[in-house]
Amino acid sequence: MLNLKENIKIKPDVDGGEFLMRLKSLMQELQGYALLKEERLSSSQGSFQGLKLALKRDNQQLEVALLSNGKVVDAILWSPQIDDFALYAETTREVMHPLLKNYNRRHGTRIRLFIPHKGRPKPLPPGAHARFDLFKETLGLSEFYLFVIYCHHYRVLLDRARIEELLLQTGLDSERVKELTTLYFHGREILKLKKAARRNDLAWRESGEGQF
Repeated sequence: MLNLKENIKIKPDVDGGEFLMRLKSLMQELQGYALLKEERLSSSQGSFQGLKLALKRDNQQLEVALLSNGKVVDAILWSPQIDDFALYAETTREVMHPLLKNYNRRHGTRIRLFIPHKGRPKPLPPGAHARFDLFKETLGLSEFYLFVIYCHHYRVLLDRARIEELLLQTGLDSERVKELTTLYFHGREILKLKKAARRNDLAWRESGEGQF
């Protein structure tokens, strides 16, 4: 187990214990999942309910333990060979994304993983931050495009690694993160070309070129 100050968290729509039981039931319907352990734990921080589950994929077994104090669910345990945060986050996403996707479809919710910041990246400007927060609430394409437009208009420069980091913190799976990262840079390029086309059009009109 990694010794992290902050764990990846899930904020369920119901009591944490009930949420774990729903996941336990759902696991039985999905291929590749296995329940390794179910227990109640007591510590100086209180009483917890826990599930340790595994997903078999590509001849390997990925393990995550979920621990609930009734309000929040923490992903706290994974395969012992994982010894860095990025791999911990990726493993947790791999195991939890299919479960949460099916859970959300069944219960009409938008439950997702909350992945803490690792290190101290440069914060987004307030306007860009507000628009990205709006996207995080909805995970809708329209809200994401508003974020792209704002970044273009106010010249907010973000490299691919930073965009991926922001998107991963929303709890999206790695495939969706790659798709949205590509959309972000395609959008910025289109807006840049559109701006250049407007300048060229204005120059042509002032010069009289293209007029009949």
